[in-house]
Amino acid sequence: MNNSEPNPGDRPMVTDLSMDAAGDRRDAAPGRSSMSLQARLTLSFALVVIVAVGLVTLIFYLVVRQQLRQDIKDLLLDAVAIASLQIDGDLHATLLDPSQEGGPEYTQIRQVMQSIRDAGQDFRFVYTMRVGAGQAVFVVDAEDNPDDISHLGDVYDDINPELLPRLSRITGPIVEEEFYTDQWGTFLSGYAPVYASDGRVECVLGIDILADDVLAQERQILSIALLIFAFMIPASFLLGWVLSVMITGPMRELIEGAQRITGGDFTGRLAVRARDEFGLLAEVLNALSDRVRQDILNLETRVADRTREMDQRSTYLRAAGEVGYAVTSILNADRLIQQVVDLIRERFSLYYVGLFMVDAANEWADLRAGTGEAGKKMLAQGHRIKVGEGMVGWAVLNSQARVALEVEQDAVRLATSDLPDTRSEAALPLRSRGRVIGALTVQSTHPGIFDAEFISLLQTMADQVAVALDNANLFAESEDECFEQIKKLVSYIPWNNAKTAEPFPSKPPKSKEYKLSSIFPKDAKKPY
Repeated sequence: MNNSEPNPGDRPMVTDLSMDAAGDRRDAAPGRSSMSLQARLTLSFALVVIVAVGLVTLIFYLVVRQQLRQDIKDLLLDAVAIASLQIDGDLHATLLDPSQEGGPEYTQIRQVMQSIRDAGQDFRFVYTMRVGAGQAVFVVDAEDNPDDISHLGDVYDDINPELLPRLSRITGPIVEEEFYTDQWGTFLSGYAPVYASDGRVECVLGIDILADDVLAQERQILSIALLIFAFMIPASFLLGWVLSVMITGPMRELIEGAQRITGGDFTGRLAVRARDEFGLLAEVLNALSDRVRQDILNLETRVADRTREMDQRSTYLRAAGEVGYAVTSILNADRLIQQVVDLIRERFSLYYVGLFMVDAANEWADLRAGTGEAGKKMLAQGHRIKVGEGMVGWAVLNSQARVALEVEQDAVRLATSDLPDTRSEAALPLRSRGRVIGALTVQSTHPGIFDAEFISLLQTMADQVAVALDNANLFAESEDECFEQIKKLVSYIPWNNAKTAEPFPSKPPKSKEYKLSSIFPKDAKKPY
C-alpha cells in the first residue's frame, strides 16, 4: 500500500467534519464523547423520574392518609353521636358525690358505656365528664383497669386547652382535629352532649381511639408507597440508560446527516431532527408517564379493595335471596312461616324471631311461628297480642315498623319472661294488597343493631312473606271452592246402585288428591 499523501483530487466530495483546517484528521474520540453524553442523559433522566415518582408517591400518601383519617373521624363522630343517645341524662344527673361510685345508678350507666366500648373495635376509653368553671370533671368511666380508671369527681388536668371552651358550649357531636397526648397516651377523641329531660346538657360523653391503631394503618400505606418508590429508583436508572443509548444512536446518524448536508443533501438532516431526537424522547417520556400512572391506579385499587368491608352487605343479600326463594317455592302457609322465621334467625344470628297473624276480627295478633324453645313454649300457650298493644300490636295498627334499640327505653314494648336476654327488638308489619295481615318480631341480645338499612331489608322480606301468605290463602280458598263445585256436580249425576258408593267427603282430602273411583262405584251405570 502506498504511504504517500493522497492526492486532493482523490478525496470524497463530502467533507469529513472531524478534520482540521490543514486537512489532517483530529485525534477525536467520538466514543468517549458519546459515553459522556449518555452518562449525563442517564443521570438527568433518572433524577427527573425519581423526583417525579417521589412527588407522586408523597402526594398519594398524603391524600390516602388524609382520607383514612377523615374516614376514622367520620366513624368516630357517628359512634359518639349514637352512643350519647344511650346514656340516661336524668339518671346521670343524680351522680354528684364520689361516694356514689359503685352505686346502682353509677353501675347502670357504666354497664351501658361498657357495652358501647365493646361494640367498637378500636374504642379504648369511654367516659363522661361535666364541664364548667374552667375545668372538666370525670363522672363515669367504663375502664376496667384500676390503673387507668378515672373516678367520680376526678379533675381532667391534662385536657387540651383548646378543647375545653368547645366542650363548655357543645351542642352536637365533635371530633378533635389532631391526636392529643395526655397521661393515658395519645388518642383521637370524639365528644357528644348528653341531654337531660329538661333539655339542658347534663354531661359530655367521650370516646377515645388509640393513635397507634390509626398510625399502624398509615404506616402500612407508607410502606407500600416507599416500596414502589424504592423499586422505581433502579428502574429509572435502567430506563435512563436505555433512553440515552436510543438518543445517542440517532445523534450519530444526525452527524452523518450533517456530513451529507455539506455535500448538498438537506432532507436527511431535517428528518432526523424531527423524528429521531425529539419524537423518540417524547414517546419514551409518554411511555414512562403511562407506566407510572398505571402503577398509581393499580395501587389505589389495591388499597381500596383492602379497606372495603362488604361482608355485612353480602350476608344481607344472601339471606334476602334465601327468604325470597322460600316464599316463591312453598305454598303451605304453616311450613312457609316456620321456615321463614328459622331462616331469618339463623342468617342474621338473632336471638328470637316470631311471626304473628291477625285474626278475622282484626282484634288479636296470634303467634303462628317462633324460633327456639321459647317459640315452642309460647305456641303451646296460644300466645297472642291485642292489636294496638305492644310493639307487635303497634306495628299492625299503624302499618309501620317499630324499633327499640334499647328495649328498656321503649314504653310500648311488652316484655315476656320467656325471652329474658332481649336487648333490642323490632316489629315489622306484614303488608299485602293494602292491608296488614300480621307482624314479624325480631329480637337480639345486642343493643342498637337494628339500623335503618337492616330494618329496610327486614321490611322488604316481611312484605314478601305477607304477599306469599296471602297467595297461599287464596290458593287454599280457590282449591276449596273448586272442590265444592265438583261436589255439587257429582250430586246431580244419576246412579244405579248408589248405595254402594262411598259417601262424598265433606272437605278436601289433606293429600289434595281424591280418586273418582271412590265416588263412582265400579258397578254404577253411567248416564252416558
